Amino acid sequence: TMAQSLRIFGSEMQVFHREVTSRRGAAAYFVGRELSQLPFHFVAPGLAVLVYTSFTKLLLHRPSAYVALGLLMWCAAGVGYAASIVLDRLRAPVAGCIVLMVWVTASGYDPGLNLWDSWGVAAVVPSLSADRWYLELMYISTIRQYMGTWEIKEPFQDLPYYHLANYWRCVGGLAAIGLGLRVVACVLLAMQLEPGASSSCFGLSLAGCRHYLAERLCCIRA
Repeated sequence: TMAQSLRIFGSEMQVFHREVTSRRGAAAYFVGRELSQLPFHFVAPGLAVLVYTSFTKLLLHRPSAYVALGLLMWCAAGVGYAASIVLDRLRAPVAGCIVLMVWVTASGYDPGLNLWDSWGVAAVVPSLSADRWYLELMYISTIRQYMGTWEIKEPFQDLPYYHLANYWRCVGGLAAIGLGLRVVACVLLAMQLEPGASSSCFGLSLAGCRHYLAERLCCIRA
C-alpha cells in the first residue's frame, strides 16, 4: 500500500503546479487525489481478508479483520503520501520503510506495553503506532470468536494489557493516525507552492475536487 501511494503525488508535482496555477487549491487537489484512491482502499483489504480466511483455519471475525486491515493500509498510504511529497523517488521508499519499521517496533508486542509504560515519557510512543492499534484490534476481535468454546477470561494470559472494551478505541486510534498523516501530507503539499502563489490556493474548493475527479475518470475510461 505504501509503495503504491508513493506514486500518487511524487510523480505528479508538475500536474500539481498546473492545477494550482489554474486557481485550484492545494487542499482541493489533495482531497480530489485522495478520493480517487478510495476504491482501492475499500476493495484491497476485502480481497486480502477473503484470501487469507480461505487458506487458514483461524476463526477470524471477518468484518473486524476488514476494518483493521483497511485502516492499517490507509495509514500506510498516508506515510507514502508525505514521503513522496518531500523526498525524491529514491529516498521516499527508504523513509517510508523506516516509519513502518518504527511502527512495528513500537507496536507494544515486543517490547510489551507494560515495559513501554515503565519508560516514563516513552509510554506515549505506542499510541502513535498504527501497528499497536491494529494488533490489539485483531487480537480482541479474534479472541471473542473463541470465548464461547474455550475458557478465556480477562486479563488474557499472554497479553494481559489487551482488553475487549478497547475495540472502538483501537478503531479510533487507527482512524486518527490515518487522518493526521493526511493533514501533514496536505500541509507539505501546500508548502511546495512556488513563492508568490495566490493565498487562495489553500482554500478547499468542492468544485475543484469534482472537476479533478471528472478528469481522472475520463482518463480511466480512455
